[in-house]
Amino acid sequence: RRFIKSVLNNPCMKQDKVFEIWRISSFAGLVSLKEIDSVNGKLEIGYWLDRTMSGKGIMIKSVRRIIDYSFQKLNMNM
Repeated sequence: RRFIKSVLNNPCMKQDKVFEIWRISSFAGLVSLKEIDSVNGKLEIGYWLDRTMSGKGIMIKSVRRIIDYSFQKLNMNM
């Protein structure tokens, strides 16, 4: 919980886009776009998943959605 709060409240993270992942009504983890370089159309993806949520396909779905978001909304390069 301290780690999650530090990520969400860190002023340095304001440049990154951090999204919470929820499964039904339970917090499952975070997925983020980091080192966003709009000029060159590139970025990095970071993620963290609660170990109790592992093996449920949650991160695969989350990363697929954030990749789609990156190309469609942020115009990143392929």
